[in-house]
Amino acid sequence: MTFTPRVKIALLATAIVIFFLVVLLVVLPTVLVNRPDAKAAIQRYLSAAIGGEVGFDQVKLTLFPRVCATVGRPRLNMPDKVSAQAVEIDVCLKLLPLLRGQVAADSIKLQSPEIHLPIARSIPPPAAQVFPTRACCWRGWPTW
Repeated sequence: MTFTPRVKIALLATAIVIFFLVVLLVVLPTVLVNRPDAKAAIQRYLSAAIGGEVGFDQVKLTLFPRVCATVGRPRLNMPDKVSAQAVEIDVCLKLLPLLRGQVAADSIKLQSPEIHLPIARSIPPPAAQVFPTRACCWRGWPTW
């Protein structure tokens, strides 16, 4: 089967358009998330949600073959509770629950995590309480 030059040009143009759409779909989410204003908004939202301070350097999103997010240098600080950091966190999500509006993790990978939990100061036990006791002894049967 031979194609006319017009059909060949149309097929080539369609292939080029599809290629650029796929490249945009793969690259654009990562570029948008790493913009300073978007990154600051994400950090503010997460910090307010957990009641601490959340920070990260860069996020890389992938949609193909799986929906994954790789977060570079994530940091968490909740004063007097916990502080944590890692070199990288890689979270992949299951696609079908995501399409239903639910988030289900398929895999979570941490590289070089550091978690600091403060140990509560030991509270000395209260002083031994002395309860008044009746000194009683068994002295046999009562007499009437």
